[in-house]
Amino acid sequence: MSGMFLGSMYSMPYMPSYPLGEDSYSNQVFLNDLTGLNWFTPPFNMPMHGMGMDESLFDYTYSMPMPYAMPGFDSYYQNMDKYYENMMNNQINYQQRTREADITLNAAQRSLKQNGKNLRNKIVTNEQDQVMNAFNKYVESVQEYYGDKGSYEDLKNTALDTYEQQFGKDIQTELRENGSDSYWHGVKKVASLGFASKRSAEDNIALITGQPKGKTEKYKEWAGNATAGIGLGFLGGLTIPKIFKNVKSPKLKTVALVGAAAGWAYGRVLDLFS
Repeated sequence: MSGMFLGSMYSMPYMPSYPLGEDSYSNQVFLNDLTGLNWFTPPFNMPMHGMGMDESLFDYTYSMPMPYAMPGFDSYYQNMDKYYENMMNNQINYQQRTREADITLNAAQRSLKQNGKNLRNKIVTNEQDQVMNAFNKYVESVQEYYGDKGSYEDLKNTALDTYEQQFGKDIQTELRENGSDSYWHGVKKVASLGFASKRSAEDNIALITGQPKGKTEKYKEWAGNATAGIGLGFLGGLTIPKIFKNVKSPKLKTVALVGAAAGWAYGRVLDLFS
C-alpha cells in the first residue's frame, strides 16, 4: 500500500487509487478489512483534525475526542497533566522570585521612608529627647539606600534634603513649629524638676546642623530657668511657714533672688544630663 500521512499525527493514510475501482463504498470496505476497524461508525466516520495549543483537550465538536480513540491515551493524559502542573509550578516560582527581587530592590527605600515617618512623629509630638535617636536612624537609612561612600556630613545633608522632599518642610522649621521656644522650655525644665524634656527644639537643631545654639536662645532658656525658680521659691515661702508655724514668712525680694539663682543653677545641672 502506498501513500503519505496528511494533517496531524492522527490523520489516516490516503489511498492513491481505489483498489476496487472508482467506488468509495468499496474502498471503505477495503479499509475496514485492512485495519480491522469499522469506518462506517463513530468515531471513525467523524472528521479528524490535529490538536492545537488553543484547542481544548475535550473538544465537543464531535461525540468523542480523538485521544480517547487512540492507543496509549492514559500516557497522553498523564503527559498533559504533567505539562499543566509544570506550567503552574513555573508561575508560582516566577511570582515568588518577583517578590524576592522586590524585597532586594526596594527594602532600603521602604526603610528610608518609614524611618522618616518615625522621625517626623517624634518632632510633631514634641518628643525632643527622642528626636536625635530617630534622626540617626534616618541617616542610617540614607546610608543603606545611597551607599556608604560619602562622609557622615554627606549622608546627614542628604538626609536633611530627603526629609524636606518627603514632607515638604525642612526639619529645622518643623522642630521650631512643634517644639516649645527656648524660654518656655527653660520654664518647664525647672518647674517639672527635670521630668520635662531635657532638650529644646533649638538644642536638637544645633546637634543636627552642627552649628552652636545662638546666645539669644541660651539667654531665653536661662530666663525661663530663673522664672521657674522664682515661682518655686514663692511656693515654698508661702507653704513652709504654714507647715512650721514658728517659721517666719521670708521677704519676697529675698525669695525672688534666691529662687532665680536656684532655678538657673538647677537648669545648668540638668543640661549636664541632656
